[in-house]
Amino acid sequence: MASTFDVSPETVSYEPKQDFLACGWKSLEMYFSTTGKINATQHQLKLPEKGEFFFVPFENLKQLIYNQGKLSKKDAVGYRPKNPTDIPLIDESLIGLIYGYKRLTGDALDVYETVKRLNRDGMDIIIHDTLNGKRKKFSWLRVRTTV
Repeated sequence: MASTFDVSPETVSYEPKQDFLACGWKSLEMYFSTTGKINATQHQLKLPEKGEFFFVPFENLKQLIYNQGKLSKKDAVGYRPKNPTDIPLIDESLIGLIYGYKRLTGDALDVYETVKRLNRDGMDIIIHDTLNGKRKKFSWLRVRTTV
């Protein structure tokens, strides 16, 4: 991550602990995911020449997440919104933000209520928690998005 954006490795905080195992609606494979943070401003990052980058302030992440239900119905090809909270996310990015929200922002986000809201607005996310007594090992999900 540090080398991708040409920042010092010390600016990246990342826990290798996996938050969930998921598969997207159109995915050919399952993926583990976790969320990390780069302690730098967008102006301090050297962006790779290939790729498109949108920066969403932490205070707008919840709205970005909540908008994904209605955005799942949108054809993302050629769609470039003016408001960064209207960016359709690929399934692993969305689920990574949902599960990593508290670590990223310090604020709570109820995963089950968020998924319920997204499903009501047009998504199809199923969560299967694996519980072992009181210790939660991980969740696995199936996510359908149009992106």
